[in-house]
This record gives sequence, C-alpha cells and structure tokens, in this order.
Amino acid sequence: AESFGAALGTFTGPAAAGVGAQSTATGTIAASDPFTVQFAAAASAVAENAGNALVTVTRTATVTGAFSVDVTFADETAAGGGVDYTSSKITVAFLSGETSKVVAVPIAEDGEAEAPETLLATLSGVTGGASQGAVGAQATHRVTITDNDPFTVDINARAYAVDEAAGALTVTVDRAGGTGNFTVDVVFAHVNTTAADYTPATQTVTFTNGEMSRTISVPIADDTLAEALEVFTATVANLVDATGQGSLAGDTVAMISINPSDAFAVRFLDAAYAVAEPAGAAAAPLVLRLARTAGVTGAFTVDVAFTGGTATGGADYVATTLTAVFAEGATYANVSVPINPDTLAEVAETIVATLGNLQDASGQGSIAAGALGQATVTIAGNDPFTVAFSQAAAYTSPEDGATALTFTLSRLGGADRGTDAFSVEVTFTDGTATGGGVDYASGAQTVAFGAGVNSVDFTVALNDDTLAEGAESFGAALGTFTGPAAAG
Repeated sequence: AESFGAALGTFTGPAAAGVGAQSTATGTIAASDPFTVQFAAAASAVAENAGNALVTVTRTATVTGAFSVDVTFADETAAGGGVDYTSSKITVAFLSGETSKVVAVPIAEDGEAEAPETLLATLSGVTGGASQGAVGAQATHRVTITDNDPFTVDINARAYAVDEAAGALTVTVDRAGGTGNFTVDVVFAHVNTTAADYTPATQTVTFTNGEMSRTISVPIADDTLAEALEVFTATVANLVDATGQGSLAGDTVAMISINPSDAFAVRFLDAAYAVAEPAGAAAAPLVLRLARTAGVTGAFTVDVAFTGGTATGGADYVATTLTAVFAEGATYANVSVPINPDTLAEVAETIVATLGNLQDASGQGSIAAGALGQATVTIAGNDPFTVAFSQAAAYTSPEDGATALTFTLSRLGGADRGTDAFSVEVTFTDGTATGGGVDYASGAQTVAFGAGVNSVDFTVALNDDTLAEGAESFGAALGTFTGPAAAG
C-alpha cells in the first residue's frame, strides 16, 4: 500500500474563523497488484555431463518491484549432496522489472552406467514485492538427469583355438565404457560339432558395478575319434541392463576351433610274411594284416600296393592294388593277396607290399615310417626236381662200329615237379675201356632239357677195334647243373 499527506493551508474567509487543530490528514492507496512466482515448465531433462541443469522461474503480472524466492530440492532417484547434483537451497532474486530468472542446478558427472535419475525442485518463501507475491500453480519442477555413460558388450576375440585334450576353454567377455550392473548370455552353436564335443549350454555372465571383464569356462570333451578340426560359435546375446545404456557390439560372434588330439599311424602288423606256393591249379590267398596305432577310432581306408620283389606280378601273384577298410572302432584290417601256383622249379621269391593313399577325413592319420610302412612276402617254391640217369644198371652196347651207346637222363620229382628248361654236363672216366677214341669218345657232353621235357637221351660213340678182348666198361657222371636253383 502507498500513502500521501493532506494539510490545510491559507484560510480565506471571516476573520472570526480559521484553520482548526486537525489541519492534516493521511491518504492511503491500498495495494491492488498481486503477482505469482512459478516454474516456467513442469519438467526438464539434462545430460549428466552438461554441468548444470537450467531451470526457469517466472513472475506473472506487470508489476515491477523487486523480490526473492527460494528453490529447494528433494531427491527422487537422483542423490543430492554432490553425488548426482548439488542439493543446497538456492535463493532467486528478481530485480524490479525482471519477469524471469534462470536457476543453475550443478549436476555431477560419474562414470557409472545408470538409468535416468530425477530430482524435484520446489519454490517457496517469496519475500519483498510489497508482500504481494505468492507461489503460483507450477510450484514444482522435476529434473531428469540422463546418463552419458553408454557401454558395449562383446567377446574379446573373434577366434579361439583349444586342444581337444585341454578339458576346457576360457572365453572372456568385455565391457567397453560404463560401470553399472548388467547380465549377458553367451550362447553356443554348432558348426560341425555335436554336444559330444563340448558343453553347449547357454551361460549367463553377471557384471557388477565397475567390472570391465568376466570369463567363463566351456568344457571340452576329449574323445578317441580321429576327426578333422571342429568348430562351434559363441555369441553374446540377451543383454539385461537396467540403465538402458548398454548395447551389444556390432560383431558379437567368436569362432572356436577344437584342435583334434587323436593322431594315429597305420602299419603292417608284421614286417615279413611267408607263404608256400599253392599246390594244384588254384590260387591261394595270403592274408596281410594291418593295424592302427593309438586308441583313436575313426574310420579310414589305406591302399596296399605291390612295389617290388623278385616275384612276378600276374604270374606268381595277383598284383592289383588292394584297399584295406578300417571301420569305426576297428584296430585291425586285412587284405588278401592271391598267390598263384606254377610248375616252375624256382627259388623263394619275394613281394614288397607298400602302404599308400591313406583316405582319412580327420586329417589325423599317417602311414608308419620306415619298415612298418612296407612288408616283404616270401613265396616258397613247391616245385623242386632232380635230374638223374634213368637206370642204375649198366648201359650196354655191342662193339660193332655202327652202334653208339645210348644213355637216358630223367627229370625226377612229384606231381608238381618243375617244368623249367635246364642243362647238365656229363663227364666220363675210364674203367677197363680206354677213352680218347681208343674204345669210346670220352669228351664231356652237355645235355639240354627243354621246358616241360622230362627225359632226354644222349649217345657216346664206341670204337670197333680188332682186338680179341672181353667186355670193357667206363663211367659216366653228371656234373655242372645249369638251371633253377631249386633243382639239381
């Protein structure tokens, strides 16, 4: 309210009259200009790293006097005292004529990934302004502090490798940025693995405030299968983050390789085999036995080729390359080599069998080095024979100048006696007869047997003299034999 004074002054009138004792008076102008103070808006938002939340307080009506009003703060999800913001009371002073003021509320920045937080500002205590001011309808203002600490979650490597025998693989999950609590799943998927190779159950990883890295252990199964490199994937998924600040990295899949630990070698069970040449006309099989080393069990095949020896492929044996098949879990496999009969008297012959062309999908197999990658087969001949004179008794011929003395040589042996060609030398020694053409031609002779020939005659020329003499004799002996070593 405002006042002014009124006073009586010069009196003009009858002399008997004048100004009385109450010559002054006061006039009061009652106040009629009330105003309100309130927030310009019901709510606002501010980033955590903005420094201050700016809140506007306005005065209504057109009055211009100075006044002040208090702004107090109450925690909702934000914490005052400098944790999330400065919560001290602020007195806002309006100068005469000012209709709005901006209040700066200090906001604290932290490194914690968190959900939006709120505080409530309230107006009260209007002073000055001729006591005409009052708090208006918008007496409160809610400030939302939005976080500026986003983070991403990812597996820390794009690829891992683990030996099958290691038992477990450690996988690391990382957070980049932020510090709040969250959980994330690590989900596994087969590429060429099965649940028998590792434990594929989803694992949930819990990060507490401030944790930037966590590890999980993935059990790896060690089997006895000879197998190729196996691969599965690990992916982070299902991020649960109350702050809303977290996200999964763009590439969240890791490829995990299991290195097999089941190397094996294949070999002949024995380095040497022996077989007799079969009797009769039918071929007989020789079994060669192969073995796999170590305890692995995968299926594979390996060839047995015939690469040398003194035996003749196709004649002494069937030389076709053979394939040995090892079934899943099998330690041994056999191949059969047909051995052919013949009627040749011959020394023992050999076949060299060599392993090759290993077909193993796992890539873990190899052919044994050295002697065990080859085997030598010895075929013993069953066709020995001898050559001899056909009779033990003396051979006789008359001394007539026209008749030679005939001897017969025979190839001797059983039903399977050899049929090879050969020759034998026959030498002569004097008995009562005199050689050198006196009684007989005593020069050595070579008697040849053709292939398949079992008997050969040869003759010794006799000399007819004029001497009256009795029967005379000389000796014939077999000497040098030229032919199969199994004969003589």
